[in-house]
Amino acid sequence: MAEIQVAIDRFSELPPEIAHHILSFLPIADVTRVSSLSNRCSRLHLSNPTVNFHSFPSESTLTFQKRLKLWNSLDRFLVQRRNNKVKSFFIYWNPEYHFAETEIECHSVLEKRRILGWIRNALRCNVEKLTVFFRTEMPTVGHYLHGNNADFPSSVFLCESLRHLTLHMKSATFEAPSFSTSPTSNLVYLNLGHVTIKDDKGFCKWVSYCCRFIKDLRLEQVYGLEDITIESSSLESFSVRFPCYFDIDRLAISGDRIKDIDINWEYDPTRNNNTSVLYISAPNLKYLKWYGNMLNHQHLGEMHRLEQVEISLSSYHVNDLDRVCEQLLRSISSVKYLRLDQVTAKTVFREGFTPAPLGNVCYLRMWIWCNIDDKLVAAMTSLFRAVPKLTTLAVSSYPEFPFHGGGTNLSGFDKGYWELQRFDFVSNLEQVTMEVTSGSNGYELAKYLLEHACNLKMMWVITTPDQSNLVPEISRSNRTSNATVVILEKRRRNRTSSTTPDQSSVGYELVKFTASSSCLMTKSHVEMIV
Repeated sequence: MAEIQVAIDRFSELPPEIAHHILSFLPIADVTRVSSLSNRCSRLHLSNPTVNFHSFPSESTLTFQKRLKLWNSLDRFLVQRRNNKVKSFFIYWNPEYHFAETEIECHSVLEKRRILGWIRNALRCNVEKLTVFFRTEMPTVGHYLHGNNADFPSSVFLCESLRHLTLHMKSATFEAPSFSTSPTSNLVYLNLGHVTIKDDKGFCKWVSYCCRFIKDLRLEQVYGLEDITIESSSLESFSVRFPCYFDIDRLAISGDRIKDIDINWEYDPTRNNNTSVLYISAPNLKYLKWYGNMLNHQHLGEMHRLEQVEISLSSYHVNDLDRVCEQLLRSISSVKYLRLDQVTAKTVFREGFTPAPLGNVCYLRMWIWCNIDDKLVAAMTSLFRAVPKLTTLAVSSYPEFPFHGGGTNLSGFDKGYWELQRFDFVSNLEQVTMEVTSGSNGYELAKYLLEHACNLKMMWVITTPDQSNLVPEISRSNRTSNATVVILEKRRRNRTSSTTPDQSSVGYELVKFTASSSCLMTKSHVEMIV
């Protein structure tokens, strides 16, 4: 007689905390399927402290009637779980309306009301981490740009249990609680994107005076903020993202515990004639990333513990460029790892301006957009003089622009020019990555470093196919060290049906030359070099 095999439900035997941890990685649709396995799974489903409203099947969001059915099922779920504790509530709503749909504005308002209802439910359940992404796209340009704003419940900011709040909801408008009457907030992490703030000064005062435990503040394309002034004794990380069509008059951030500042602030200088103000007071800052524009009114303060700096700055409508550049270099003088692009190099280390020394820099990466032209050579000369302790140098193009070639004045400086400079850093140099595109300036610099860097251990030379004739000359250079030299050729990737999205976006590959053949390098190796 055949034996009957009985399946064992091991999941139901797990302790609740372990079962809840496993369910926390699943979207609500999958958790609902698990709940149908047994009575205990159903109870775990309703008591799970992690609620993930995302990754809905596409067929459930195609039309308004299907979305309405989905909302009703989610509402029933929230009613059934009652007031069970919610540690994390994640909402990601990104359906696309179609031209064939009618009453789009009405439907959009209903969507916002449902989501705001879910948020209020989470607050009643003493949520600790609330994440909301609302990215509905309208088929009409006007509605996409403006939309129908909905008042966001200010009770979110008064929730005592809330520690982490992420809100990216373009249609949300809110006003922060009054800093004079609001209780102390327990927020540790605040991330706002695409929302509208009614009172920018009131919001900044609320963050400064009521958010006494906040460590990480991120603002991305927040409407209504013209004056951003944050003073915090607890803040450790600060990040802002504002494209040029945002009118920011003042950005001021101060705090003794701030270690990381990331500024991506672009503006149209023709609109405000470069009258905006940037003020930073962070004496213990370690990491600074600043993309955007230099300002006539900028103050970065003393940064004696600075370790890493990444800058990409233009200088439109700067009146006293020497003063601004001198102040910038003085503030970052303690940096050890420096990354900058060719526009910043041509501005800050331009010919005729004597830059302050950066005596602690041991790592330097410069991104070039196309080629090493003669003007860039002059800037590189000034930059190299300012970094006497440099041990690692990388000069390569942006991954997004790997094949920008051509241009003029690309071959005005030979190896003899570099030999006349007698740079102090050359004797300390250990690793070099040099990309050689059109012209000979980059090739001559690589050849000079290979022949004079006595402690050089590794050099990667990246060439384009039209520069492959330089490979034998580089290989025959008279080296003063036992450095390993790897020649790489950057080639356009042959896009096939098997190409992944990530590969196709890069669009090129690096091929290593050997004596008899070439072998394709691994992706991880390529990323390490470039």
